[in-house]
Order: sequence, then C-alpha cells, then structure tokens
Amino acid sequence: MNLREHAFALVSVVLGLALTQLLSNLNDLISARKHIRWYPLPLIWAATAFAVVTNYWWGMFLGVTGVDLPESAASFMLRLLLPVCAFLLCASTLPKVANVESQRDLRLYYYSERRYYFGLWIAFAALSSIEITSVAGAWTWGPANIFRMAMSLLILPLLFTRAPWYHWIAAVGSLVILCWRMVGQMLH
Repeated sequence: MNLREHAFALVSVVLGLALTQLLSNLNDLISARKHIRWYPLPLIWAATAFAVVTNYWWGMFLGVTGVDLPESAASFMLRLLLPVCAFLLCASTLPKVANVESQRDLRLYYYSERRYYFGLWIAFAALSSIEITSVAGAWTWGPANIFRMAMSLLILPLLFTRAPWYHWIAAVGSLVILCWRMVGQMLH
C-alpha cells in the first residue's frame, strides 16, 4: 500500500464511522418511535449531514480533498480534522435515545444543542475551504467555495437565533444548495 491508499483507508474508516453513528441514532429513534416527540428539523439536518459525508467521499475519489497530499505526519493530521469534524457532525445531528427527556424530545434537543451543532457546521465549512485552497494553491471563487460561503451564510445566524421560521429556511436551503452542488459534480 502506498501513502495515498493508506490515507484514503483511514479517512474512509472515519467517514464510515460517521455514517454509522448517524444511521445508528436514526435507527434507535425509529425503534423508540412511540416514546419520541418528533420534530422534522433534525431529520432534515440528518439528510444534509449524510449528503455532506457522501460529497466529501466523492471529492476524495475526484482528488480534490488533498487527503493524499500531506508532506509530513503533522500535515496529514491537519488534513484529518475535516473528516473528524464530519464525524462529530453526524454524531451530534440526532440524539442517542436515552431515558433523559431532552433526548426523547427532538425539538428540545435541537434547540438546546444548536450552538454546538451549528458551530461544527461552520468549522466544517472553514476547514473545507482551507483544504480546497491548499489543494488549489490559492483562494478562488469557484463553485466549491461559493457553495461553502452560501451554506455558511445560512448557517451562521442559527448560532444566535431560536426563530423557527429561520431554522426552517436554513435547513431546507442548505439541503437544496448541497443537492444542487452534488448534482453538478461529475466523474472526470
């Protein structure tokens, strides 16, 4: 195995664990559905997190993530921050089903965890932009960075507001932006 294959294998494991965590939490919620107070916003964000991990994995295949470019162990560790952030996003999107009331009420969970959760989204967008810039060699206003900027502008106010109407706009808008971006990414 060469360095590229080793790097891809480790990042693939982290991304696979991210999806496992997200889908496991979803499955636990569905299994306990009679005891859950449902609220759709976390489910929309779960779909968005799933799409982000899929998009990142696709970017690895296309060679635009820079995972295979580290010059040292320290450089590779820095490149691992983005998949680790993706894992944390997936792990915190939906609550683990527990006997704690706040974890069985999706609306209560969503608004009580919003600062941490949307802080992760902002960190993911920032780390992603840094990685793309390092791969390209300079900042560009290409589709990838415009996409990140649009999502960041939608998500940033979520750290500070509890207004449901804005949370709905940001959730649906982010999912639409991400899906639009993914549809435009072709295999080269």
